[in-house]
Amino acid sequence: MKRKLRRIKRKLKRSNLLLKIITIIIVVLIVIFYILGETIIKDNNDYKKLTNESIEANKNLSIDTYNNNYLKEIESNKICNSKELSLLEEGLENYIKDYSNIIDKSIKTIKDEKITNLLTAQNYSQDGPAFTNSINFINTKNQELDNLNTELNNITNKIYYTKYIKERTKNKKTIERYKLLVKNIINNKDIELINKDITELKDILKTSNDIFIYLSRNNTAWYVESNEIVFTNQEVKTEYEKAINKIKR
Repeated sequence: MKRKLRRIKRKLKRSNLLLKIITIIIVVLIVIFYILGETIIKDNNDYKKLTNESIEANKNLSIDTYNNNYLKEIESNKICNSKELSLLEEGLENYIKDYSNIIDKSIKTIKDEKITNLLTAQNYSQDGPAFTNSINFINTKNQELDNLNTELNNITNKIYYTKYIKERTKNKKTIERYKLLVKNIINNKDIELINKDITELKDILKTSNDIFIYLSRNNTAWYVESNEIVFTNQEVKTEYEKAINKIKR
């Protein structure tokens, strides 16, 4: 009888121990799943915030509504806490800075009043008849436009812009997320418009350069009076007006 009682007690002890182990395992699993769940929720929330930031970047960096203070705003507003998302945020912000600088440079280059003032009687009077300063300005501006065109092509090229994230992490999910966010930022219509403006400006500069060379070679056939160019040779005047009309089209 006593032996049976001992056996029963041993079995009960084993059962209680097993029950405790199972209970501990269940509690540990619950904690793990809770932590994972919290991590996933925070991760998704942070990514949603970054998505909203990329959409805001698109609006603030548009050539029509460009916001000079936007970079300061995103620098002072850190979103992500987890290591991987922080790397994503860092890479994205660095891309936004470079993209913003190129858009800002594009706006200033395209709106440069020096280009529109080249073919004016005042410039003819000040820089003619050799037009050395004007021709030097055209050469410099052409190089500037070529560089700008290269920068625009780079900043919108996937192979180029992924370097901002790949130099920070090799995590494939993070890299794919980054690419999606960059696509939100890039305003393709703006890029097309800027490239079109660059092409038109280069045409204007080429025509301006041709005009200066032509006026320089025929420097005795014109002069400036009362802020107007006056021609003493009808043929030179006709050729000049043809060139000017190319720009006015």
